[in-house]
Parts: sequence; C-alpha cells; structure tokens
Amino acid sequence: MKRVLLALTATSLVLACGGPRWQRDLRRQASLQHGCPESDIAFLGDDGNEMGRHARLDVCGVDRMYAHVNAGPTYEWRDVTDSNADAAPYVSRK
Repeated sequence: MKRVLLALTATSLVLACGGPRWQRDLRRQASLQHGCPESDIAFLGDDGNEMGRHARLDVCGVDRMYAHVNAGPTYEWRDVTDSNADAAPYVSRK
C-alpha cells in the first residue's frame, strides 16, 4: 500500500509541475520561437527515444514537430515541421 501511495504522489507531482523538465523547457522555447504564450502550447506526444527524441506540440493551434538533435543528457531542439531540416532554427535548453 505504501508503494502505491508513493507512486500516486510522485505521479501527481509530475503532473502538477507540467510534466518532465524537458517538456517544460521545450514548451518554453517553442513559446519564444513562435511568439505563442506557454499556456496555449500543449504537448501532444513523443516517440520515447531518449537519445533522439521527436516531440509533437500544439503551438497556438498549429501542430509542430521538434527533433532532439544533441545525443546526450541535455536537449537541443530543432523545429522540423516544414521537413526542411536545414532551414529550421535550433531551439536550445538553457
């Protein structure tokens, strides 16, 4: 019973804080990049690959795809929505 209670508490804390840190950081950077308030950005999902993650966001009603471009413990993101990866700007976690 203690383990169940602990798991529920941990899950509640993650949800209350807006998800894992990388999601909050990505949401913040997308807000700056696209001029959209963070409150209007929703995390839609990711592929779960921690070393080369792709994440989808709803940014002010527009579905955007970001790719994790730095294999390592920090996340550097590129907006790859337009499928022209060379033209897409980098978005980095500070």
